[in-house]
Amino acid sequence: MKKFVLFLLLFPSVFLAQMKLDTVAKTVSFSKVYDVEYSKEQIRQKVKEWIAINFKDANEVIKLDNEDKVIAKGYFDIYCIANVIDYPCQIYFITEISFKEKKYKLDFYTFELKASGYTQPIENYYFSDNYNYYKNMLLAQKEAAIDKFIIKYYDELLNDSNQLNKMHSEFSIAAKQISISVTLECELNAESLYNYVSSKTKEDW
Repeated sequence: MKKFVLFLLLFPSVFLAQMKLDTVAKTVSFSKVYDVEYSKEQIRQKVKEWIAINFKDANEVIKLDNEDKVIAKGYFDIYCIANVIDYPCQIYFITEISFKEKKYKLDFYTFELKASGYTQPIENYYFSDNYNYYKNMLLAQKEAAIDKFIIKYYDELLNDSNQLNKMHSEFSIAAKQISISVTLECELNAESLYNYVSSKTKEDW
C-alpha cells in the first residue's frame, strides 16, 4: 500500500480527477452514477445490504431510508504521516445513494478527519497548496483557541514568514498524502458498492 500511495503522490491527477473540488465554495465531494440491470427496489435492497455488511452498526449509521434514497454516516481508516511516523486517522463522511430504475447515484460528502483528539474538515488537506488558504486556516484555528499560550504560538507563527513558509511546505506534503488516501478509499468503497449491487441476487442462482 505504501508503494501505491507513493505512486499516487508522483501522479496525483490520475485519482484526484475523480473527486469534485469546488474551488469557489472550497468543498470536496465524490459523485458517480452507475447503470445496473436491476429494478429500483432491488437496488435499494442491495444498497441496504451493502451498508449492513460494510458499516459498523448499520441501524445507527443510517440517517434516512426511503424509496428514493438512503443516507448514512460512516467512516474509514487511513494512515497519516508526521515526522516520518505513521499514525491512524479516521475519515468520517456522509454517504448518499439515490435510486432509479436500472441506475443509482452515489455521493460522498462532508468529510472530516479525526485523529489524536482533534477534528479537521478534509478541505484543509485538499486546498492547502494554496498559501493564503493555509494561512487563513491557521487564523481560524487561532480564533477558535482558548488557551492563551496557543494563541501566542499562532501569533508568533503568523508573524514569522520564514517559519510559516517552512510549515506550509511540510504540511502540503502530508496533506497531499492524506488527500490521495481519501480519494483512493472513496474509489474502493464505490467499487465495492458497485460490485455488490451489480452481482446476482439470491433469486438468480
